[in-house]
Amino acid sequence: MKCDLLDPKNDYVVKRLFGDAPDLLVAPINAVRRCAAPITPIAVKNPAIDAADLEKGRAEALRLTAINLIQGTGLSDATIAAITGLGVADLAALRRTV
Repeated sequence: MKCDLLDPKNDYVVKRLFGDAPDLLVAPINAVRRCAAPITPIAVKNPAIDAADLEKGRAEALRLTAINLIQGTGLSDATIAAITGLGVADLAALRRTV
């Protein structure tokens, strides 16, 4: 039986997990801060999940992907647009900024 897991790097997954149970965040933070004094209290400042924030993050990820493709490949704007879903006009504007 295949078990599909949620991506732990996804903002939605992180907010759902640690927003509802912030104490779960203490162990991973202390694990990566081995040389520092351990932390104990955790307060998630913004546990709410806003659909607009998710869309904004998705748009930024697509923009960064397009910039990487513009800089690192010889792909045409039409090909990059097909990969990212961004418009050719948006890509032309990105080319002017990189």
